[in-house]
Amino acid sequence: LSAGFPLLEFLEDGRYVGIEPNGWLVEAALAELSLTTPKACTFLWRSDFDAAECGVTFDFAIAHSVLSHAAGWQLDACLLRVRDVMADGGVFLASLRLGGIDTHADQWVYPDVAYFTVETLREVAAHAGFSFEVLP
Repeated sequence: LSAGFPLLEFLEDGRYVGIEPNGWLVEAALAELSLTTPKACTFLWRSDFDAAECGVTFDFAIAHSVLSHAAGWQLDACLLRVRDVMADGGVFLASLRLGGIDTHADQWVYPDVAYFTVETLREVAAHAGFSFEVLP
């Protein structure tokens, strides 16, 4: 939600869907900051990244500080599930930790972080049908 919340100002009501594997983090942040969502939003507390229940396609998706805690299989699952609900020409922007080797974890590594090589990210993106680009 740290990347999504500022975007709410620019979106029409009901145009934001947040998928969060650790919903308690969002709830805690909203409570601590005494924030309320200014517009009708949908939150899905899911670790499988499946947004199909919304019944819509998305033009834009952001994964900020989510995949930097994911196991390799979760990275793959995320890209596949996001691809399922993306419109043609849609953009998926994700923040990840680049490293010389992949973190080999079985599950979430929160609060630690996971690292992936550029080669792994390129392969996973291609498997899900995305083009891949590293941005500074």
